[in-house]
Amino acid sequence: MTATATRIDSILSKLSGVRAAGDGKWSAQCPGHDDRTASLSVTEGTDGRVLVFCHAGCETPAVLSAIGLTVKDLFTDADYPQNGNGKPKIVKIYDYQDASGGLLFQAVRYEPKDFRQRQPKEGGGWTWNLRGVERVLYRLPDLLADDTALVTFVAAGEKDVDRLRSMGLPATCNPMGEGPGKWQSSYSDVLAGRKVAILVDNDDTGREHAARVAKSLAGKAASIKLIELPGLPEGGDVSDWLDAGGTADELLAIVEATDEAVSAIPDKKPTQQIGEDSAGERLANYENVETVDAKGKAKTTRVPVTMTKLLADLRASSADWPRRIGSALFVHDGLGISWLTNTAAMFGWAGSAIGKVDWAEGAGYVTKAELFAEVKRTATSYDAVEDLPRIPPLPRTYCTMATPAPGDGKMLEKLIDRFNPETPADRSLMLAAFVTPMWGGPPGGNPVFAITAKGGRGKGKTAFADAVARVYGGSIDLNPKEEIQKVKERLLSPDAATKRIIRLDNIKSPRFSSPAFEGLITSPVINGRKMYVGDASRPNSMTWLLTLNGPSMSTDMSQRCVVIALAAPKRSGSWQDETNELIDDNREALIADVVGFFERPQQHFGGFTRWATWERDILARVPGHVEAQAAIAVRQSETDAEGEEGDVVEDYFQGQLKRFGYDPDREEVFLPSAVTCDWYNRATNERRNSVALGRMIRQQIGEGQLTRLRVNDCRTWGRGFIWTPTTIEPGSIVRRDIKEAMASTLRMEGEQHVA
Repeated sequence: MTATATRIDSILSKLSGVRAAGDGKWSAQCPGHDDRTASLSVTEGTDGRVLVFCHAGCETPAVLSAIGLTVKDLFTDADYPQNGNGKPKIVKIYDYQDASGGLLFQAVRYEPKDFRQRQPKEGGGWTWNLRGVERVLYRLPDLLADDTALVTFVAAGEKDVDRLRSMGLPATCNPMGEGPGKWQSSYSDVLAGRKVAILVDNDDTGREHAARVAKSLAGKAASIKLIELPGLPEGGDVSDWLDAGGTADELLAIVEATDEAVSAIPDKKPTQQIGEDSAGERLANYENVETVDAKGKAKTTRVPVTMTKLLADLRASSADWPRRIGSALFVHDGLGISWLTNTAAMFGWAGSAIGKVDWAEGAGYVTKAELFAEVKRTATSYDAVEDLPRIPPLPRTYCTMATPAPGDGKMLEKLIDRFNPETPADRSLMLAAFVTPMWGGPPGGNPVFAITAKGGRGKGKTAFADAVARVYGGSIDLNPKEEIQKVKERLLSPDAATKRIIRLDNIKSPRFSSPAFEGLITSPVINGRKMYVGDASRPNSMTWLLTLNGPSMSTDMSQRCVVIALAAPKRSGSWQDETNELIDDNREALIADVVGFFERPQQHFGGFTRWATWERDILARVPGHVEAQAAIAVRQSETDAEGEEGDVVEDYFQGQLKRFGYDPDREEVFLPSAVTCDWYNRATNERRNSVALGRMIRQQIGEGQLTRLRVNDCRTWGRGFIWTPTTIEPGSIVRRDIKEAMASTLRMEGEQHVA
């Protein structure tokens, strides 16, 4: 057995609910929170590490601490970075300088692999963010000094740039790695007039980033080439290629042999209107070949084009459009995001985007239906498409908008000022509600925002939810009574694809409890049926907003909620119109302010809850973060109707046991299921079905809502529960005579009543 397998076995032995989830993968219940959905993944890493990840948001150190382990236990002794204090070790620092060589900021690399950015603080020390700092290309002074007649390489990271420059090759990269919004147009201005070779990492993220860089350079660089190095492993980069024996001369030869990227042609597609001709470009399933017959007479012959060439022509003419989510094709042009649901839709788009479509029919010719099917199979794939950016960017998510420069927060504060929070902590939580939809945290890791107010209607609950949704382009409005499969279909519909707010407005239920909704909120993926497609899915990065009066919820729902309390606002008759106008007229500034929020320093927490990642990235940046966290915990307890119900039930059981002659504080008593369910219904004034109620009681025992009852493990006694006293006397036995005691007492009470 390998050392990695031994460590995995040791970790799995300390976990509950372990199941195999594929080769080298397992799922288990996370010990870092009350987990009933096996949200923990344990994976054998390719580098000898053990990878542990909680999909509910628990930090890895907290998960390991709960089972008596540390991060070191994920590594071999040789691989673990030893720096004497158990923290990640700084292994490399990359300086980003202005044109004159002055230090602007640094990218700091840690092991285990992680990056953080910092800027020098006046008077010494560091500020661990880039707020207010000009972002520049790596090794900018060297870049400006390079011979512009040489090829300039754009790599994915600083390590690659340093390696290339050590070989005498001009090279640079953008800060903060690959992803939407990471390459800024100002970087392309620096490279204007140069011959640029973009080195493509061998994974989807690398290819998508390279395409974005090429598109930004179009019309500025003298030439653009996308360099895909031969023999790279999955996720490999130019450093891996050089480690395998590649040389500078071989790299330059590959560049010389590579055709210029289509992205070097200025892209007219986003502004081109339907019906405009596209400079004579043409997509056809045949070519006209000039031949000469035996008599020397020239003639033109149609020759079918192969599928491979058709796909290449389509992608070359359209900058790699269409693309897909699952098997659903989409395009992004001057009309926004459009879904190509059938062959006619794709060819209609091609006619307007490319200019001319010529199609021949007959044996040997690729049909339109065949091309449509092959495009669906081979198009560049994403998991989701969104209009606005995420921070951090979500992997495999196409974003139509680049991340704007961070704002100063004033416009967002002005918007929040229009509402009246009940306490200062509520104002901080309102800020958290506005910024959470921008967060690119783990799918299923967002809490629910429950907006409430004392005194019922007219306090601005719906208006606040409307304002949050309006900033992000609207919401998907649901009804708690909708069937969950219908809800999933709506969430997977084309209209919902770019939405990130789900709203349940004005909930009337005296106790909101929906296992289906509760499971949907924390599920990492939304699976269901999608129109025209069939089975489909999307990452669950939605933000849920509930509005209700006097919230009373099931335990599961209350633990998922951040409750925001509003007080009566001071309004004019035009308040709503003015609020909407403020959002619509200043939406770009509001989005920029949200971006700026994520550059605020993260404040220290004494401890985290089940939403640890959200607390670290969002709550730790709001004013009064400790008080806000405490307010969340108090209100979760106050809204937990099942917790209150448990106290009522146990008080009733205690009274009944005294009535029938037991000492409930000292004696254990076996209660058959029929008795337990009858007493429970009487305590709550309900008439629940005994089978369903039995399951509910078991669940409440497991969740700690009923602390004086436990499930009977002795099969010979029959189905039932055992009342547990606060103090168990040594040598005591469980009394099992409840039926006799009840019969005797009821007879006596009946005789006394008759008397």
